[in-house]
Amino acid sequence: MNWNQNQNRRIILNGLFLDKIGKQSGTYFMAVTIIRELLSKDPNYLLITTEKFSWATNQTILVRHFNKRFRFVAESIYRNMYRNEIWINFDYFLPYQFAGKNRIDIVVVHDLLPLDIPEAVSWFKRNWFRIQVNRSLKLSAAVITISDFCKNQINHHFPKYSNRIHVISNPVDINRFGIRQDEVPNENLQKYFVTIAAPWPHKNLSTIFSAFEVLYQKFNTPLYVIGTRFNRSPHDGESDAVKYLGFLDDEDLGQVILHSQAVIAPSLYEGFGMTIYEGLGLGKFVIASNLSVYLETSNLIRVNDPQSHLSWVQVLESFLERKPDHKHIDLQEFYPSVIANIYHNLISETNAKFK
Repeated sequence: MNWNQNQNRRIILNGLFLDKIGKQSGTYFMAVTIIRELLSKDPNYLLITTEKFSWATNQTILVRHFNKRFRFVAESIYRNMYRNEIWINFDYFLPYQFAGKNRIDIVVVHDLLPLDIPEAVSWFKRNWFRIQVNRSLKLSAAVITISDFCKNQINHHFPKYSNRIHVISNPVDINRFGIRQDEVPNENLQKYFVTIAAPWPHKNLSTIFSAFEVLYQKFNTPLYVIGTRFNRSPHDGESDAVKYLGFLDDEDLGQVILHSQAVIAPSLYEGFGMTIYEGLGLGKFVIASNLSVYLETSNLIRVNDPQSHLSWVQVLESFLERKPDHKHIDLQEFYPSVIANIYHNLISETNAKFK
């Protein structure tokens, strides 16, 4: 669907934050996936980014040679250069702008962790987050959030903006793992489980590490940890039961997941839960905390008391002793092209309101 011929606005895809959040971030993957799809959809899109992409087109402006600490200056400069356009902001906060009031902003709010779990951040960061999110919600013509759970939390903390919230799921791109359709798990490999790690308390890794110390004694089945190593308790170090693999490229990550017994998702808080969907998309069982944000499927095994390592042990033992039947999961509604179409339609609808 192309823009109306009477439409003169360009659509600015704000990628000026990408180098700040890092390529291992789920937000980075979500933004880059959608940006790439939108650029291929319509020539009226323009990407302004700090990242150099091999697939970049003439619809891309690469911003270089500025100190990352003063990113807001570069953002403000480009906001003023394109101050009468539509801006799609993928990471919570709107850039500041010194002039021009004719822009249309759409912002993506991924979760409200600092408000939902106050102890996760400092008092200053929590209140700064509240102020900035409130500003984004107030100034945006439309707000995108990635799940019904997130929408409910925004309505709880900022009820007066409920009429502009739209739920659009994150894209799930299984093809990035490069796994052939006829490729199956190798049953001759050592049995293991896999989890994606991040060094935050709400990810609940200490609990799952304790569970595998117990489980390993009986089944000799370790947990492979992908991501950041950290040492904040006696259970966070590497052992026979817990093995760190560090960060992996997409193909290696896909192979580790494919040949695992199941994907473990112990987090106590998620806005979407990309690990869940990628595991399911690769045909694996997922054993996860009992969070409402996760979809209902027979391939998702929930742990009702995720803060108890013994609860994890019980569920994992039952899984290994009586592995349930697996059913195919169709994730077509999360395909990048499908999600990008929903974005495109929302942008078009929002734009039409301001003609």
